[in-house]
Amino acid sequence: MSSYGIITLPIVPLRAEPRHASEQESQLLFGELYEVLEENTEWISIKCHYDNYEGYIPSGQHNPVDSVYAEKYLEATHQLLSEENTIIGSTGELKLSIGSSLPFLDSENKVSLGAQSFHLKENISPLKEGNKRELIDVFSRKYLNTSYLWGGKSQFGIDCSGFSQTVFRVCGISLPLPRNASQQVLLGEEIELSKAKCGDLAFFTNPKGRVDHVGIMLNNHEIIHASHFVRIDDLDEKGILNRITGKYTHPLFKIKRYIQD
Repeated sequence: MSSYGIITLPIVPLRAEPRHASEQESQLLFGELYEVLEENTEWISIKCHYDNYEGYIPSGQHNPVDSVYAEKYLEATHQLLSEENTIIGSTGELKLSIGSSLPFLDSENKVSLGAQSFHLKENISPLKEGNKRELIDVFSRKYLNTSYLWGGKSQFGIDCSGFSQTVFRVCGISLPLPRNASQQVLLGEEIELSKAKCGDLAFFTNPKGRVDHVGIMLNNHEIIHASHFVRIDDLDEKGILNRITGKYTHPLFKIKRYIQD
């Protein structure tokens, strides 16, 4: 029988190997469910529920939940934060990033994470229902000037594919994006740059021809992406033109569409 855990901290790094010096491959945000694959006294091998990404978290950051809770979690739809917020638990206040999950949020702003209960300090303001492309335009800009962080998925540091994945998830895009750019490019419909709209994704390759960067199109000539920090740059058939330096930084590979109008 599978066993599960849930994140009760603002952010938990997901490591490639069971040691603190290992590379951070991704992050789990507050309220995310994961499956436990293997555990010992110091490290837990897990698989993230949302994107099936695997890695290691310290046992001290593992919060187990029973199978009944996990089953209810998997069957339900949970509110995602579209603004920063503070939540209060037994250990005090926690600053939550955009994209955090609020499982079983009730009318009194209480959140249930297994045996633990938390209370949101401020009422949430969900994204207004409407055109998905318009939502992406507004929501993606909330990350502007967020520092680039390898493996990051929050406003405190984010990488390029974590940015596209989180924006799509919070904006309610029905197709869940995988974690990495090299996985995301395998989905969607390829289109010409001249036909690109807000919410389409642009992919870029390194000198070895491997897809290693992704950004969100704002129209057919502007892109918002995480490169050193979340920023808006120009884009043409050659690639990304850095607005600060005036130099090309990423050669364009292809444009993919995931939202069908």
